[in-house]
Amino acid sequence: MNRRVHIELLRILAIFLVVLNHTSVYGMPFHTGDCSALTFVMLVVSAFIKVAVPIFFMIAGALLIPKEESIMTLLRKRVLRFCLLIILFVGLQYAYYQATKTADAQGIGITAFIHDLYCGSYKHSYVIHAAAIWFLYAYLGLLLVMPFLRLMAQRITHIHITYLIGLSVAVGFIMPLAYSLVTGQEPSHSGILERSPYMTGMGAYMLYALVGYYIENKVDVNGVAWKTCFVLAAVSCLALIMEAASEFLIIQRTDVKMFDESILPFKGLTIIPCATIYLFVKKLFTGKELPMGINKWIGYVGAATFSVFLTEHILRQTLSNWFPEASCHYLASFTLAVTVTGIGIAIGLILKRIPVLKKLV
Repeated sequence: MNRRVHIELLRILAIFLVVLNHTSVYGMPFHTGDCSALTFVMLVVSAFIKVAVPIFFMIAGALLIPKEESIMTLLRKRVLRFCLLIILFVGLQYAYYQATKTADAQGIGITAFIHDLYCGSYKHSYVIHAAAIWFLYAYLGLLLVMPFLRLMAQRITHIHITYLIGLSVAVGFIMPLAYSLVTGQEPSHSGILERSPYMTGMGAYMLYALVGYYIENKVDVNGVAWKTCFVLAAVSCLALIMEAASEFLIIQRTDVKMFDESILPFKGLTIIPCATIYLFVKKLFTGKELPMGINKWIGYVGAATFSVFLTEHILRQTLSNWFPEASCHYLASFTLAVTVTGIGIAIGLILKRIPVLKKLV
């Protein structure tokens, strides 16, 4: 099994953080306006967890951008697979909600099914809480622009990466925070921020993909001193603290009554800890000889993580009765996330042994 251990470990970390992010307790700071020390700590933790999905986009860029394949091969080998995966995912949700009778009364039927397939939206249909669906469409979009990313990456240098990260920080954190402090208004009300290609939609996914490609394929981690890694770790911690502090400042300066993770400053510095985590894990495991058995199982588990995306909502709903305190206590929430991730990976390992599904999931 020819796998890069650091990639598989990043996948495992990212999928666990995705599940953790979806447990109720980690959304608690966003249902209050209480500016206490405990709330601040919870916001810092929540900010850290937001690195989960960007890491997946970084991995996609690291592995897919260097590949040499025609557009037709890309469409047939990757895009078609993901289209089938989306149909499978929405169908799985459809069957589950019909069987458990937990669907929106107006959301069951062929119209809702086609609506979700076409729009990738679940606001008024039976997948109302199936949070993974947006990621599938985002990843599909990234695949569709992959030929252009490959052209962009051919001549990319550290100057270009620094420039892109700088734009992301300026537009995603500095500008919205300054806007709120000066005007006393919520930053999302500013048109320039809503239309920025650097922090929203496909622009953000492309940014993470390019940064992941650069760290994986252009950076010689053996030439990066550990001192540099620890400095970056300190800067990343500071970035998380600044994101949490920005929420406090906006609450105090504007008429916003509750913390809101959709307000741009909160995730405006996420690129910094994402890049640091990727670099740190790559340096830690590059050139390290792990026992063959451990290396093999890390590869198996990493390959099965995508199945967690497809099953974690159903598993969380099914297991939530076993963890009644998961909505308000960190330990119960953490335990639920570990359980859901473990079962999801086990399901993935089983599906990987079924020939028809092996290449889909």
